[in-house]
Amino acid sequence: MISRQQARQQIEKLIQQYDAIPDAERPNLTEANVLHQFIDPLLQALGFPPTPEGDAKKATLLRVFDETNL
Repeated sequence: MISRQQARQQIEKLIQQYDAIPDAERPNLTEANVLHQFIDPLLQALGFPPTPEGDAKKATLLRVFDETNL
């Protein structure tokens, strides 16, 4: 379990990473990218453990994304 201060630092880092993405590129983020880069780390910082279901959902989203870009 991480401390409250560590969680705060991780969340601040996620916010900085998101803010660093140029506005013009944000619409190009896929649901899978957002889930992997921001939502999963946010939930972990809040104390939720990673779940196998999350991994399965990411794999499904990535597969759908790949199929739509053929």
